[in-house]
Amino acid sequence: MEELDRQLTADDKAEITKKVWSLVDALPQRDLIEISDAREWIGRVVELHGEQAIWHAIRLNGFGGSEIGVLVRNQHGVRADHMASAHDIVLGKLMRKIPDETNEHMTRGHENEEPHSRKFYKKYGAHRDLVAFATLTKAQGSLPWMRYSPDEVAMLPSKVLAATRPVAAERPMSRWLIDYKAPSKVEDDAEIHFQYGCQLAQGAILCEENGVEIHGLMLSQFDWAGWRLKDDVVEVGEELKHLVREAGNWAWNCVMTKQVPPYVRTPVLADSEGFVAKHVDLAERLANV
Repeated sequence: MEELDRQLTADDKAEITKKVWSLVDALPQRDLIEISDAREWIGRVVELHGEQAIWHAIRLNGFGGSEIGVLVRNQHGVRADHMASAHDIVLGKLMRKIPDETNEHMTRGHENEEPHSRKFYKKYGAHRDLVAFATLTKAQGSLPWMRYSPDEVAMLPSKVLAATRPVAAERPMSRWLIDYKAPSKVEDDAEIHFQYGCQLAQGAILCEENGVEIHGLMLSQFDWAGWRLKDDVVEVGEELKHLVREAGNWAWNCVMTKQVPPYVRTPVLADSEGFVAKHVDLAERLANV
């Protein structure tokens, strides 16, 4: 999120608050939200995020790509990356949890999107498909909770990537859905995070349902140390799309029934004291080595 370029006046805050209230009052889960929670949420978020409070209010209306991977993992009893959880996501949709303050990772990712896209276009001779991008930005899927904010929908010369090279003669340009990331560290041999795959899967679903034909999915990570882009083609099958739909339906039902899922916790080792006693000699030998 961008920091405020200027200090908001009382009138500015009042106008933003009015807009946020109009969005909140239109939520399908509005009757399940306590008025005291709504008041506190809106007051805090306007104070913390200024005009971005409107964006945060829009996000209450469903689950976006950055959330869906967390829901898939937690539904199946697996902890998610970066301390995220279905518990906190559902609390947030019920306005019982304030969105996190902007940190350096969020700011870096947001502010780097434009230079990232320029570097990407130059690397491949690509350009944004403005019509497809606008369509996906406003896309409404068949499932009421599904929303998506695309980083990129680009036209790439088919001949530059192995995935589309065989059809380059009949289709010189191919349309790709791309997710830009700006992590603090990029490793060549690191596997693609499952949650990134879920995010692109949700985007692919909305493309299909809104008539946007795509020929590939890609995760593009900005490697600061090497000053390059690490681009990975991501394969998304029907099984992953099914998991995305299933997890979103599960979590949205939690929202609409006001049932907050518990945190997924790491199981405690049974008889941990006995385990330590049994293996202490071996552990000491290894430590000495």
